[in-house]
Amino acid sequence: MAFGLDMTLDDAQAQELLDRLLRTSERPQEALHGIAGQWRSSVAKNFRAGGRPRKWAARSDGSPATLSRTTRLQRSVGTRVLRAGVKIGTRVRQARLMQEGGTVRPRRRRYLSIPVTDQRRLQAGAGALFRRYPDRVYSTFPDGGAKGYVFIKPSPDADEGELVFVLVRKVTVPARPFLMAHDEDINAWIDILETHLAVHG
Repeated sequence: MAFGLDMTLDDAQAQELLDRLLRTSERPQEALHGIAGQWRSSVAKNFRAGGRPRKWAARSDGSPATLSRTTRLQRSVGTRVLRAGVKIGTRVRQARLMQEGGTVRPRRRRYLSIPVTDQRRLQAGAGALFRRYPDRVYSTFPDGGAKGYVFIKPSPDADEGELVFVLVRKVTVPARPFLMAHDEDINAWIDILETHLAVHG
């Protein structure tokens, strides 16, 4: 996993049950797999709710943040049952930024290109659009270079184009934690551990 969280038990009862499980049970992995499945379900609820218990910061246009423009991040979340615990995480490179927040700056170019719609042709970035439609794509920088705009014309001889990218020097992404353990998760883990210990000792 490129980015993940280990199961952390700040709850004394849950920690005591886990210690007992690992010390006495012949099949502790069964309970740990149950915990892993419950944790995945809880993370899925985080995505559906747009953040729990506190809603994630809204997008720049004021619309609710869901991290679900595509389902790639949510589908990438997986669990790993370890010898003495559970880990949840994802291989998506941007996951840590989504979880913890931060500032993004361009590495090779002067500007980041932010698409204004979800059109498939925009997914490769503004540079790809310039290369594909050299006689139809143009940019303007009315703010003296602080911010720019990329347009694409329906035909080379059209007077005006459609806004497709905003060009900025940096983007600050607020934290939108989706990998976390809620109190209700800890309680569910306690139930799983107690049930397993009652049946298997």
